[in-house]
Amino acid sequence: LQNIEGLITNLSINQHYNSISRGVLDTRDLIYFITFSCLFLLFTKLVIGGKR
Repeated sequence: LQNIEGLITNLSINQHYNSISRGVLDTRDLIYFITFSCLFLLFTKLVIGGKR
């Protein structure tokens, strides 16, 4: 149960956004946002490509 809770906490945006909003740049937070941005860009490309 604690492992699942830790996983959900690590995937939540709050934990990553709080440190960036304080001005702390951590590579884990940057990788988190870059990964999710790329993932959603890929999803968008797949959806748009599927409608053609």
